[in-house]
Order: sequence, then structure tokens, then C-alpha cells
Amino acid sequence: MRTILAMAAATLCLTASICMAATGGKGTRQEAKALVERAAAYIKEHGKEKAFVEFSNPKGKFVKNDLYIFAIGFNGVFLAHGSDPTLIGKNQLQSKDENVRLVTIGLIDTARKGEGWYDYKWPHPKTKVMQKKSSYVKRVDDTVFIGCGVYH
Repeated sequence: MRTILAMAAATLCLTASICMAATGGKGTRQEAKALVERAAAYIKEHGKEKAFVEFSNPKGKFVKNDLYIFAIGFNGVFLAHGSDPTLIGKNQLQSKDENVRLVTIGLIDTARKGEGWYDYKWPHPKTKVMQKKSSYVKRVDDTVFIGCGVYH
């Protein structure tokens, strides 16, 4: 039985490595949405304060390759960010992408509906190059929402 389990684990690791190599370490829309759902469950279980600390840990359980969780108050202030801790505590209501779209306001408008996808441009966490991004956001309560995005 242990041999079968070891072979299955090795096959999964190899499959994951091949998939990651094929995608260049890029997360998928399905992975981003699943990470948001896990983050929402984590908030319910541990509370927002503890969750925001974990979301902001670049080596934590809510950062995977180029996927990371962010939390933003409906007032535009970043409460957590798994890739750029310098954003935490900053009001980004007026942040614009290169197409002059108000990114945070677009995310807020989407989250106010409950959940959904929003498209914009944002610097890639590893290359710092501005890229197209689609973020899945989910309202946590009347004060905050969380999200995770994929780069195209």
C-alpha cells in the first residue's frame, strides 16, 4: 500500500511540475477563484485580523507562484497584500492603470455586487512589467473584500 501511495504522490508531483513548466508558473482563473474561496473560509474560521496577517505573508499559504490574496476596504485602503506589503494601509481609490481606469474603484464596484471578475492592468509581482490582469473579488462583509488575480 505504501508503494502505491508513494507512486501516486510521485506522479502528482511530476504532473504538477509539468503543468507549472507549461504555464511558466502562471496561475489560472480556476486557481485564483479557489484561492479566494479558501481565503474567505480562513477569515470565517480565524477572523479578519489574523487572516490579513497570513494573506500578507509572501511565504504563506495564500501565495502560490504569481497568485496572491489581497484585501481592500470599501474605503479604498489596502488591508493585506501577498505581493507588495508597501500597499498595506494606503488608500488606492485614485490608482489608475495605463488605460486611465480607476482600478480600485472598479474592484470595489465588482465586490459590492457580491463577487465577480474585473479586468485591468497591474505590474507583475516578479517582473514588475505592467500586464493585463483579471481579478476575482468577493465581498467579505460591508467593510472589506478580498481578491486574487491572474496575469495574461
